[in-house]
Amino acid sequence: MIRIENKKTYTGNGIRVCRPSPLGNPFKISREMTRDMACDKYREWLLEKLETENPTSKAFFALLCFYLDEGELILICCCCPLRCHAEVIRELILEVVEKIRSEE
Repeated sequence: MIRIENKKTYTGNGIRVCRPSPLGNPFKISREMTRDMACDKYREWLLEKLETENPTSKAFFALLCFYLDEGELILICCCCPLRCHAEVIRELILEVVEKIRSEE
């Protein structure tokens, strides 16, 4: 299970994925960019980052390995319970895990 918690209200352990972490969303919500647009652009951006070795891809694959080892992961961001980029991270991790398990 991968849970997403809000950094303002959650006091437990977890991995922060908000700015300025390597997995933070560089797209800011504004009059021109809705929350949904920022999350969609983040997905595209993250998929592109995962194609090469960089701090973002290293952080993502570290989360993936942690999840595979532990079976659970708590992502901490400041948007939750609103839609946020942590949901994109969760979705991509689960997609990779499903692909790995289907190849076994």
